[in-house]
Amino acid sequence: MADSSYILINTFRPKNGCFAEFIATQQQETRALAQAAAASGWLGNEIFAAEDESQVVIVTRFASEHAKAQWAQTAAFKAHLEKISPLLESAQSIPFRLYAANLPE
Repeated sequence: MADSSYILINTFRPKNGCFAEFIATQQQETRALAQAAAASGWLGNEIFAAEDESQVVIVTRFASEHAKAQWAQTAAFKAHLEKISPLLESAQSIPFRLYAANLPE
């Protein structure tokens, strides 16, 4: 089961005391940027948080690597990064491929 979309797994470590603000900002930004991002080929994302609130993982999908590269150059995305950067200790974004999805029969 190969997925033809371009998948990024983004791992964020919020600064101490910034978890709730980061999650709220990320959700607000996702809603605010969704239409513009979709026009560039963004297909959506899923937000996961560690139970201890030490990390947030966002799985993001684009139609292609080119679509992601185009979105990354927009003023809107650059402003988004400026908004969330002060809330983070670190961030990492790595492309992944979906090889299989295993579900009960």
